Amino acid sequence: MSGTLAVLTLLLSPNDSKANFVVMVSFIALGFGAATMRVTFGAVQACLAEIVISLQ
Repeated sequence: MSGTLAVLTLLLSPNDSKANFVVMVSFIALGFGAATMRVTFGAVQACLAEIVISLQ
């Protein structure tokens, strides 16, 4: 969502000072989201693998 917000803000109002703030915060949120996914990927993958194995 934050990536979409950044792109839409850049497309719709690229020269507004409030738009610059929205884009900056959106990119920060995108970075935090990517870092969270990277840290939790192994645990989530193991959990999903256990669920699939238990269903078989």
